[in-house]
Amino acid sequence: MDQDKGIRSTQIINGDELKEELLEIEDVDIALKDLRLLAFQTRDLKIYQNKLSKIRKIKFPSYMAYYKELINLKNKVNACLKDEDQLADESLFQYFQYGLPKEDQRELLRAKCSTIKEALSLLETFEQIETVFQNKKFKSNEYTKKPYCKMHKTSSHSNEQCYAQNKSNKKGFNHQTNDRSQFIQEPLSVISKE
Repeated sequence: MDQDKGIRSTQIINGDELKEELLEIEDVDIALKDLRLLAFQTRDLKIYQNKLSKIRKIKFPSYMAYYKELINLKNKVNACLKDEDQLADESLFQYFQYGLPKEDQRELLRAKCSTIKEALSLLETFEQIETVFQNKKFKSNEYTKKPYCKMHKTSSHSNEQCYAQNKSNKKGFNHQTNDRSQFIQEPLSVISKE
């Protein structure tokens, strides 16, 4: 029976019968509801409900993107349902909370948020504060490369500067290298007996 409905609905959507049926309906709202029922059949309801129950914030870059996807899935579920069975905002808020990380769920409980709008504004504020904090944290911990001399184990100069200084000292002064022979005294001459 469901296959027959599916085949019939695709024939209606693809064919001229759709135009004729829409022309027969005088009320626009009723025509839209009929179109929704044809486009979103009840067999799709389980798929959308499953997606709605498995959606998680961690898959989205921001809370607003997560919220927009929830609204999109809610609209698809509601298109498959009758007006009296549609998802209310309270149940959407439960799906919203369920998809959040545990820390965010605790924050919403502490703040006693009762609507999605309150929760969304609170979580976006936390997100902005966290972004500002991370930017400051990375800027303050930037590594500034200082010169370091391995020989003297100090940061007042680098190895290259140290070697260059030693070279210039050797070239700049005409210093004599100490020769051992300078320090050896010559033996006293032996007075010869003549």
